[in-house]
Amino acid sequence: MESQISAFTIGEAFPSYGICVGRTERLLAKLTPELFDWRPPTPDGSWHFSIGESVAHIADVAHLFYGHLRGYWNFEKMFLAPPANFVGQQGEWKRTRDFSFDAALAHLSDARNSWNEVMAMPAEAANETSDAAVAHFEEASQAVSSGNLPPYFTAGGPPSPRKMIPWLVEHETGHRCSIVTLLRTFHGVSFKDGWY
Repeated sequence: MESQISAFTIGEAFPSYGICVGRTERLLAKLTPELFDWRPPTPDGSWHFSIGESVAHIADVAHLFYGHLRGYWNFEKMFLAPPANFVGQQGEWKRTRDFSFDAALAHLSDARNSWNEVMAMPAEAANETSDAAVAHFEEASQAVSSGNLPPYFTAGGPPSPRKMIPWLVEHETGHRCSIVTLLRTFHGVSFKDGWY
């Protein structure tokens, strides 16, 4: 009898991605343009993502991770530029283009479309790393060595779907949970209808 393993896709082999996307989509269905534009107060007056900027940042990083997988930076897709002290992660992320509720949701949808093609690949491809991705990794490693990029850009070696998917899920989950907490705490939004 022929093995069924070869019929699996990467998405089926890594169901955490689909679960993560589903939870984010349920959260986005609760957002209004007013909530999207809201920025939480901070006791010390420091900068914090607005709800909408958090959504755009989720999309930005999904585009960036996809670019790593394919062997390029993908910075031109980003809605938010990192702070000058990017390595230390301190400071304001500046908007790089017109920003709206619809534009940020379309940006996230575009990122999802890129990753959907990865998720549709055979599961056996999960460990593959292209020559372009290896070259990109070497360039990123030089930037890390010179202090221009945080070390996590090259953690784990050259990117493959198996390496990038957990980072993608972890990053999105962290920001989604932050949004849920802010909406619950400051706006009384109910999340009794499921896991987020």
